[in-house]
Amino acid sequence: MSRRSARLGLLLLAVVLAATPLCFAAGQPVLLQSELRQPDTIWVGQRLAMNVTLFTTTSFAGVPRFDLPKDAGLAILADDAHPLLGTKTIDGVSYISKQYAISVFPLRSGTLTLPAFPVEFGYQGDAGQESDATLSTTAAQITALAVPGADAQLPLVTATDFKVDDRWTPNPDKAAVGDAFTRTTTLRATGVPGMALPPL
Repeated sequence: MSRRSARLGLLLLAVVLAATPLCFAAGQPVLLQSELRQPDTIWVGQRLAMNVTLFTTTSFAGVPRFDLPKDAGLAILADDAHPLLGTKTIDGVSYISKQYAISVFPLRSGTLTLPAFPVEFGYQGDAGQESDATLSTTAAQITALAVPGADAQLPLVTATDFKVDDRWTPNPDKAAVGDAFTRTTTLRATGVPGMALPPL
């Protein structure tokens, strides 16, 4: 076994043993792997990408449920509608996988802890019956820097590109007395899901 395979095996072993009594060496029917990508510098309001990958030796059933942490100084959003499908062999056992994207946003500066959180999902058992599993992600620490000049009391979005589109219907330049107007303001931030944008 290579060093990389050994490290992955130990990570999965630690995660699985915390959630189920099954023996990893015998080839688990379900596994979970989590990874939080952290750049060298992290700003308040910056999106951090976290991947949560579920594995099963059979097939998946239903939609997973992410019990996301709250009140950790972080905004955490899960995209459970668009998983990345794949296959992988771990210690000689073939698995199919679903990888889900989690967006993590630090809401304040300083050192923050992303707690481990459980993920509940369904899979087909060996006899064809539907079974449920609950496995846990790995906790991580995040150190976020305050954005110079930003008001720490206001919602903040940090992105490489941010645009505001403000439109009036009908055109105010051609309005007449008594006209009703609709104003549409659209916020767009590169790499930031709409749910993470502050309300107007």
